[in-house]
Amino acid sequence: MSSEDDELKRLVQERSALRKQVDAELQKVGSLKEELRNVRAKLDEENSNYGKLKGRFEELREVKGSIVEELRELRGRISDLRKISKGLRVESGSDAAANLEKEIERLEWELQTKPRDEIDERRMVESLGRLTKELQLLRRAYGVRSEMDSVDKRIRDLEDRYEEVQMEIDAVKDELDRSRERLKSLLMAKRQLVQELAEAGEDLRELRDRLVQVEAQVNASRLRRREEERRRREDEESRAMGLRRSEAMKKLERNEPLSWEDLQALYASGSGSS
Repeated sequence: MSSEDDELKRLVQERSALRKQVDAELQKVGSLKEELRNVRAKLDEENSNYGKLKGRFEELREVKGSIVEELRELRGRISDLRKISKGLRVESGSDAAANLEKEIERLEWELQTKPRDEIDERRMVESLGRLTKELQLLRRAYGVRSEMDSVDKRIRDLEDRYEEVQMEIDAVKDELDRSRERLKSLLMAKRQLVQELAEAGEDLRELRDRLVQVEAQVNASRLRRREEERRRREDEESRAMGLRRSEAMKKLERNEPLSWEDLQALYASGSGSS
């Protein structure tokens, strides 16, 4: 086997190995691209989830702020009501106002229906005025107490709601932290995949360039082999024709009959010399 044959064999083997490497690298690039698409899809999904959580977090903070503001106002109101209630007398029992109303109605009826002397009438009018004022104060005291009870209940409800909102804020904040960590991890994975894809793409380009070079070398080597084979055949044919012509000339000299091949050899010799 000639050195040219050895070189061609080596080049063909290298070409086969390069084709396998190119196929493997193409599969690697395809796999990396698919993985990158999946990571990007997860990033989009997690970004959407993070945005929703962030929106919910801000919404809850606004609710919490409104609760705090309302509690501040209500506590100020309850403080004012307590100060007002200190100056008001509230009799025990639920019949105090009703008793006062009955007494006022009785006095008004007597003033309208029974004749009185001036002193007695003045005394009854004064009693009526005192009782009316007392009823007004009592009603005001009841109103203050009722408002205090209502404000107290609203404060308790808001405090309970505040605790609920704060618990939800804490839960959403924890989920935001976890989502942020997932985003960070996905971004790192994306950067890593982009880098690996770039490196794989560069390796693939180098392999393809080398494959093109080897293909060219294989083709050139085969062309040289064909040219050498053509020259070898021509040389062999020329030597064979020379021998046949020499034998034909000897037959002519001996006046021996010539075969068709002998005539061809002599004719070729004559054509070549002309």
